[in-house]
Amino acid sequence: MRLIGEFISGIDDLITGMTDIMNRFIERGFARLRREIIYSIVLSILTILSLVSMLVGFVLFLTRFLPLDVVMGGFGVIIFILALIMGFGKGKQRQSRM
Repeated sequence: MRLIGEFISGIDDLITGMTDIMNRFIERGFARLRREIIYSIVLSILTILSLVSMLVGFVLFLTRFLPLDVVMGGFGVIIFILALIMGFGKGKQRQSRM
């Protein structure tokens, strides 16, 4: 009788341990997924901001506001380069995991 009780207790411990492992895995997975979503949103905002800035710089160039168009266009290019660097860094991280 005691042997059956120990066996059932061992199975209970095993199930509890497996449940804990799965819960940790799910929490880490969701945290990683949340991080990925936030990262992609920031990257999208940076890209849109750079494109808008370059477009404003181009419009200012057409209207002959020369000092301001250089500033806006340069700002857009700098943000776009930053977004490219962030995107390439994320791509290398994904490749290294595989």
